[in-house]
Amino acid sequence: DTVLGAARAADLQARGARAAYFECDVGDPSACEGAVAETLRRFGRLGAAFNNAGFPGDMKSFHEQSRDSWDRVIAITLSGVFHCMRAEIAAMLARWLIECGGSGTPKPWRLSSTWSPRRRKVTGP
Repeated sequence: DTVLGAARAADLQARGARAAYFECDVGDPSACEGAVAETLRRFGRLGAAFNNAGFPGDMKSFHEQSRDSWDRVIAITLSGVFHCMRAEIAAMLARWLIECGGSGTPKPWRLSSTWSPRRRKVTGP
């Protein structure tokens, strides 16, 4: 919601915080890279990221979902996290990085970047 997002950023700014609101189609890798680049331009660094975009698809039974709706669910809900994290991690590596693994592992496995989403998706336990 553009109006709500912009209003929240303005409220934070009025309280003395450095804040901005960006719209970003997380299903589009270049849009994710652009949002991170704009963050770096405005604030000089990216210290944290919260990837929480989601799309419910057609509000129908699973077997009635259209292929287009399914593809959009995957593009936003799963691939969107991948696109965002690729851009975010690249920006954060110069400073620090916090990684959260799946609930079944005490720490992320080395070279497990494609395994964890497949095992746990992005929903956790």
